[in-house]
Amino acid sequence: MQELDTKLRDSERVVISSTFTTISGMGGIGKTELALQYAQGYGSKYKGGICWLRAREMDLATRIINDYGRIKLGLSLPEQLNIEEQVAYCWNHWSFEGDVLVVFDDVTSRESIENYLPINLPRFKILATTRLHKLGENFAQLNLKILSEIEALELLEVLIGSARIEKERQEAQKICHQLGYLPLALELVGQYLAQRQDLELPEMRQRLVSKGLEQTALQEPTTITTALKGVKASFELSWQELDERAKELACFLSLFALEPIKWSLVQKCLAEEDEEQLEDIRDGVLVKLSLIQRQDAGIYQLHQLIREYFQNKLEQEIPTKELLKTKFCQGMVEEAQTIPDSPTKWEIEKVKLSIPHLAESVTEPLRNWLLNQSVIWPFVGLVKFYEGQGLYRLAEPWGKKCLEVCQALFSGDHPYVATSLNNLANLYYSQSRYSEAEPLYSEALEMRRRMFSGDHPDVATSLNNLANLYKSQGRYSEAEPLYSEALEMRRRMFSGDQPDVANSLNNLAGLYYSQGRYSEAESPL
Repeated sequence: MQELDTKLRDSERVVISSTFTTISGMGGIGKTELALQYAQGYGSKYKGGICWLRAREMDLATRIINDYGRIKLGLSLPEQLNIEEQVAYCWNHWSFEGDVLVVFDDVTSRESIENYLPINLPRFKILATTRLHKLGENFAQLNLKILSEIEALELLEVLIGSARIEKERQEAQKICHQLGYLPLALELVGQYLAQRQDLELPEMRQRLVSKGLEQTALQEPTTITTALKGVKASFELSWQELDERAKELACFLSLFALEPIKWSLVQKCLAEEDEEQLEDIRDGVLVKLSLIQRQDAGIYQLHQLIREYFQNKLEQEIPTKELLKTKFCQGMVEEAQTIPDSPTKWEIEKVKLSIPHLAESVTEPLRNWLLNQSVIWPFVGLVKFYEGQGLYRLAEPWGKKCLEVCQALFSGDHPYVATSLNNLANLYYSQSRYSEAEPLYSEALEMRRRMFSGDHPDVATSLNNLANLYKSQGRYSEAEPLYSEALEMRRRMFSGDQPDVANSLNNLAGLYYSQGRYSEAESPL
């Protein structure tokens, strides 16, 4: 950590705000742990605060803008700024004095963080972790190697106690050697041994061999191949410890995105399961064996390699895999349905951890397990989440994808296709992109007229939306008959006082007002 601190300090002096420090290395070697320990151990040096960002997040910009800009700093961002400009605004208006540590964890490419880096701000120190050999010329490199034998033994000693190490030190050395000195593998094997106080270390070595760690691998213990074989063997031993229900739950968790998981979301998906039994498996087995990590109250996460391992096991060994995928997707549908049209800051905060998992549910492999009658909802939830924050560029791809998926699933006229057309048009309308919104509104209206003969709420909504568009462009003569038709239709559908009728009355009065027809706007319609 001292070397890491030196690099971060020297970087500022060498190239102001354009030289960053990168920790690189293979999966399971402890890059994130080192960054975390550095942030905890040297945090007092960063009086301006620490900003921790998971670089794989699809909504990385949203995290910076909301979690740090709006919530931590209390900023009111100018609405006319695009996403990159909003991020830059947050960095430039960071109100806490002193140096700031910004950690980008698990960077997959320079491009994924390029537009979100603080520029020309020397007090911001950037620390990135990555599997890439090199992240860029202006990143100072800290290559994280596998542990030395002494370090590996120390880690194993913490897990199983010094007495067992001293009793069979040579065997312990061979186990570390056998696992390629990789921290993740050592931790899993250490937890395995901790549960078996009477298991001799020579027998432990034989079990690793039986799980796929060939003796020939010992000839080159520091190669990537050997280290990865050590991880696989340690995974297999841990897997053997799980009963069928624990295996099923572990594999179910691998369906979630590689992001923190709210346990309440797991319970929503597995509503028919006993909550206490699920918690017993989680805490008494999966957490205890280090197969999942507890990050905060009610929040858990899988290591990337463990997640990939469980995903493979799901396909190969779990007979209920299709049912689990269906339950996962249905849980995401239910979560998406909780997102209101115009979410408040509190509602955004409440649902933000679910967003990566909603996105995961509509990826190509999993989308097949979304029921046709529910397929639209995860997309709608994602659009609402981003659109409600004015993050239109992040909302638009989900709106487009929703329309594409619905058009592929439902041939001809279909309510979901019409809704997708209307929602995408709404998104364009919110940005004053009227020429793009108009054909979508028109197509949605025509489709709804064909599907619903006579009066129907969706037809009235489409009439109203297209009229709003015309009014915004000053095309009053085209807007008026649509507003009038929507009003009359709603009056026929709803007796007495009703919000939609009131909305239509207000819209038509507003149109008259915009034209200076004040007496018509004021009089009862």
